[in-house]
Amino acid sequence: MLTEPTLDKLKQLSLFGMADAYLDQQHRPIGSELTFEERFGLLVDAEWMLRQNKRLKRRLLEAKLRLSQAAIEDVETGAARGLERAALLRLSTCATASSTGEPRVCTTSSLSPGPTGPTPRSSRV
Repeated sequence: MLTEPTLDKLKQLSLFGMADAYLDQQHRPIGSELTFEERFGLLVDAEWMLRQNKRLKRRLLEAKLRLSQAAIEDVETGAARGLERAALLRLSTCATASSTGEPRVCTTSSLSPGPTGPTPRSSRV
């Protein structure tokens, strides 16, 4: 099978992630060690990841966030807010322990009582 016609067809079908992954597989020797299903799975994963990244990028632009570079480490955890830094960082991973000690994943949003929102830099201690 010729590579160029296959790449052209993938691009005409708007499967740009698959086209890039296919080209990458052609240039790497590891591709010959994988089964068809494994190689095909890698192509599908590349396409899916490209689409997810594009979707996330578009949504972030549409959200017009005031603090686009916000990070969990920048959250004010002073006494006035009543937040513990360690607990906040643990919650940010969305991994909690059940009463039996088994790990579980958060499926709902966590609500924090008290003042919320960004704190002006001039009033930070």
